[in-house]
Amino acid sequence: MPKFVDLTGRVFGSLEVLYRDENKNRQAAWRCECRACGEQIVVRADHLQKTKAEDCRCGVRRLQSDREHQKTHGLSSHPLFAVWHQMIRRCENPDDIGFAYYGARGIRVCDAWRSFENFFADMVDGYAPGLTIDRISNDQGYSKSNCRWATRSEQQRNTRSNRLIEFQGETQPLVVWAEISGLPYDTLHYRIDSGWPVHIALTAPLHSRLAQFAQDEPYPTLSPN
Repeated sequence: MPKFVDLTGRVFGSLEVLYRDENKNRQAAWRCECRACGEQIVVRADHLQKTKAEDCRCGVRRLQSDREHQKTHGLSSHPLFAVWHQMIRRCENPDDIGFAYYGARGIRVCDAWRSFENFFADMVDGYAPGLTIDRISNDQGYSKSNCRWATRSEQQRNTRSNRLIEFQGETQPLVVWAEISGLPYDTLHYRIDSGWPVHIALTAPLHSRLAQFAQDEPYPTLSPN
């Protein structure tokens, strides 16, 4: 059996490994964060360790090689350039994984923001690493009047697809249960989508497996910190 290699903290391409996640297709997988846009994805270990490490879908590897843009404004290495590029892609590129939720729904980028320089001038104030661009109204497009910087938690509260979960006689968005339980939102989302009973999904420690728990056993009470 191959020797286990702990990849926590290592960097592959634009991805920094945060921790070991649920297996993918029976292969060890790791939760990673894109150092350019802050998005988290789960990647198999064998994919991470290839010569061409997998990048976040923001396409930071391609952005960094875009010499034409670097000559134009000199800001291609700034994190906002990756945010802008990803915003354009999901609204205009049918091949982008997010197009069905943006461009196909009629979400557009305003004319002014088709220039990165304009986007940068409007949004650089207030930006900090870890924040994501959030549309105030989910039915309107990307523009200065409809966008703000938000934490991942704040953005999940605002998303049109955020689900409500009932537990202990209380109904809350899944992102709120993540805050109460102290578990990552993506972990809870995975557990619920995979058919875990709600009481186990919300109370089982991180990295647990469903098979470890009797589904009718008593469970602890959750309460805000």
